Amino acid sequence: MFQAAVTDAVGHIVKQTSEQPPKYLVKLLFSFRGVTEVEVPADRIHADKKME
Repeated sequence: MFQAAVTDAVGHIVKQTSEQPPKYLVKLLFSFRGVTEVEVPADRIHADKKME
């Protein structure tokens, strides 16, 4: 399962999929076992320190 194997990944937010609780569809910059998009809770999303 993707969530159990990966703790951090680089990607781009595609769209908000839920308001309560807030969740977002994120397109990954890499493929992990064929997975290229994941739904991520808002509290797991943060900006890359290099881009701030």
